[in-house]
Amino acid sequence: MKIQTFASSSKANCYQISDSETKIIIEAGLSLKKLLKLTDFDVSKISGVLVSHSHADHSEFINDFLKLGITCYMTSETTESLKLNSPFVEIIEPMKSFKIGSFTIKAFETQHDCKGSVGFWIKSVTENKRLVFATDTFYLKQVFSKINYYMIECNYDAEILEKNIELGIIDGCRAKRLKSSHFSLQNVIEFFKAQDLSVCEKIQLLHLSNENADAENFKNRIMEITGIPVEVY
Repeated sequence: MKIQTFASSSKANCYQISDSETKIIIEAGLSLKKLLKLTDFDVSKISGVLVSHSHADHSEFINDFLKLGITCYMTSETTESLKLNSPFVEIIEPMKSFKIGSFTIKAFETQHDCKGSVGFWIKSVTENKRLVFATDTFYLKQVFSKINYYMIECNYDAEILEKNIELGIIDGCRAKRLKSSHFSLQNVIEFFKAQDLSVCEKIQLLHLSNENADAENFKNRIMEITGIPVEVY
């Protein structure tokens, strides 16, 4: 299974997952115009697009794909929020599996300030590899098994955030929202402590805050806890 991160931030999110048969996009936060400039992107090979929730950095350019007749998968709440009316929108429900080419996929609920927000469990049937994707959530209650790849938000360090609040860099309202809608380093550590990492090959940490994160520290801390190679975006 090949994982490509095209964008991962509060401005834009877009990822490509592929195996020997199928390519899918997770999140439509980058315009098709920008994607077409990338060497490893070929829109004619995309079998579907997964959208986790309706916030613009994850969904702004969903119509770029719908106009090309590419099926886009999202919850009913996301569809309603985006006011989409297209035959190429496929409504998904948490914990009900569906297929896109050689991928079997299940959405699961995430804890974010957005109705219908989900993460994705993805299995490549051809390669027998499993991936978990979750971003924009302040914790994950799920315990997964036999996961080869994790793509998990690690947005902020609680200690850095508190210092930035004291310095007036981050105001109280913004800090409150972060704590109730995004994954802290401390919660990510507790998440991985609860997981069976026996077959895990790689962890990607996503959606890091510009002001409240330390990428190198995040990478080292998660590698120390898990013993798994870590990439940070």
